[in-house]
Amino acid sequence: MYKNKFIEALTFTSSLGCAVQEFTFDSGTLLTEEKSNVMQEMLENNGIYSFKNSAGQCINWCHALQPLVAKAFDCNVLLTIGQLHFGKKTIYNPTEIDFTRWHKLGFRKSDFNENTGFNFHAWLTLPSGEILDLTLWSTLGSIWKKPEMIDSVICGDPDKIAPYPKYTPIIIGNEYIETVESITGCEFLSKSNSITDLSRVHLLMLN
Repeated sequence: MYKNKFIEALTFTSSLGCAVQEFTFDSGTLLTEEKSNVMQEMLENNGIYSFKNSAGQCINWCHALQPLVAKAFDCNVLLTIGQLHFGKKTIYNPTEIDFTRWHKLGFRKSDFNENTGFNFHAWLTLPSGEILDLTLWSTLGSIWKKPEMIDSVICGDPDKIAPYPKYTPIIIGNEYIETVESITGCEFLSKSNSITDLSRVHLLMLN
């Protein structure tokens, strides 16, 4: 169950010394048409009319847009980072050992020997237990050459969405990734939620 894995991720994130906002699961749904329309209006006010430029930018977009999504849904929304599988296919498979190393050393060249990007996925979790994934379909649509997937958003109960895809949370909250960015010594998180900043390509100069 996703909620059980999320609670385990909260404990693990705290064990690394990262502060995590207080979070309690509620019953019911938050992903209503009304709330979605409010979010869309807020995004458009920031110049964001499409998610096609989010391909390969999950952590950047989710980190930057988390405050806006929380305001739109009027609730505590938490950045969530972890593994992602698509049926039997592994898309991102970081372990707790990886996250512990990154928290201590930051990202290094060796982390990209077998991957062209970060070996993790990021999405947003709502108190209802529902998830909002702003970037995955645009990323996979670009990789798999399926333009019909690009600009779509995944939202809903992750246990019902699984296994296409299946989300496994490991890290919760903003502090972890902000700490890793600082230790890495290279900027890879946007400093605003404007489309101009979000669309900027971040080049990592790693040791």
